Amino acid sequence: YHAEYMGYLFLQEIGQGVQHLAVRVNDLCSTIQIANDIRHITGEGFSFLNIPRSYYGRLIPEDLVAVGVAQKTAVAVLAKLQKSGLSNAGGIVDLNIKAEQIADLATSLPEDDVEDFKSHLADIQAVILRSRYINMYKFLG
Repeated sequence: YHAEYMGYLFLQEIGQGVQHLAVRVNDLCSTIQIANDIRHITGEGFSFLNIPRSYYGRLIPEDLVAVGVAQKTAVAVLAKLQKSGLSNAGGIVDLNIKAEQIADLATSLPEDDVEDFKSHLADIQAVILRSRYINMYKFLG
C-alpha cells in the first residue's frame, strides 16, 4: 500500500489527530490530501477541529495584578489593548502583538496609571505576550 493511504487507514484505527500521523508518514501534506479526498468521496474520514483562540489562553486583569500591577492599571491596560485592536473583549490577545506595541500603550493610559505601567513594563510585556498561549504553558509546566 501507498504510505499515505496507510496513514489514512491508521487514522481510521487510532482516531483523529494529525499529531499521531505526522511522525509516521513521509509526506504529511499528501497524506492529508488523500484523506480529505477519501472523505469527500465516501463521506468518511477525518476533518480538522476548529479550535477557538480562547483555547490557548486569554488575558485577565488578575494576570497583571499577579506581577505587581495595580488593579486599576491592569484594567486600564486591558481596555487600551482592546481599544487599539490588540485584543478583543474576551481578552484574546492578537497573536502578532509586539513588545513595542505594548510599551506604546503608555501614551494613551490615564495619567495616574502611567507610572505604575512604566515601573512594571517588562513584566507587563511578558505577561501579555505569554497570555497568547498561557494554557499551553500551564499544560507543559
